[in-house]
Parts: sequence; structure tokens; C-alpha cells
Amino acid sequence: MIDGLKRLLRLKTSDQKRVLEALDVLARSFTSSSPYDDIALKDIIDAVRHTVRSDPAQSNNMLQVRKWTPLDTAAMYVMIMARRELASGENHIYRGVLSAKGHGYRNVAEHAIKRLIAGGKLSEDAAKIERHEMGQEIAGAG
Repeated sequence: MIDGLKRLLRLKTSDQKRVLEALDVLARSFTSSSPYDDIALKDIIDAVRHTVRSDPAQSNNMLQVRKWTPLDTAAMYVMIMARRELASGENHIYRGVLSAKGHGYRNVAEHAIKRLIAGGKLSEDAAKIERHEMGQEIAGAG
């Protein structure tokens, strides 16, 4: 029974595989400026992997219905996960002030935003709004 469950959990749709492969490409394209960036990136990549594996319909929707590329889909997942972490308050020294790891999450989110702009999925104006909202979430958390 356990072996069967393990095999079932390893099965992935082709859309999931494509997003997971793109996630690796996105992670390799990130230029780390500190060990905290590396930690934040690993945490986010692990969380996105779990999400992609547990919800095949979402990957299918992004690639087949919305016609997003796997790389843009991976970047969107990364941005969402990084924002979630930043809004949680767990990566703050105190209210509104990020810890070193929190700055790592912000750097990863910024990398994802730049990728979404490059892919044409986020305009400069929308990115500005995204950054502003992220800043407000950071200011209100901690």
C-alpha cells in the first residue's frame, strides 16, 4: 500500500513536468547576493514543487487554457509564494522591517517579477503595483 502511494505521488502530468523543469531553469537563472537569498530560493522552490505536484489542474490551466509558457507559469508560482512568505511576518525583525532571510524572499520575488515582465505577462505598470502592494504587505507584517 505504501509503495503504491509513493508511486502515485511521483506521477506527474506532462504539464506538471514542464513547469517543474522550468522551475529549475528559473532557479538557475537567479543571481544570489547572499546566503539568505539561497535559503529563500530553496524554500520557495520546494514550496512551489509541492504545489505543482499536488494540483495538476492548475498547471494544466496555466499552460493549456491561458497559454502561458512553463517558465512564466513557474515565475508566477514563485512570485506568489515569495509574497506569501513576505506577508506572513515570519521573516521580519519587527513590524515592517525584514530580516536578512526576508530580504532574500524579496529578492526572489523581484527576480520572478522581472521574468514575468520579460515574458510579457506583467506590464511595467502592473509590476509597479505588484511591488507597491508587496511593500505594503511587508510594512504591515512582523
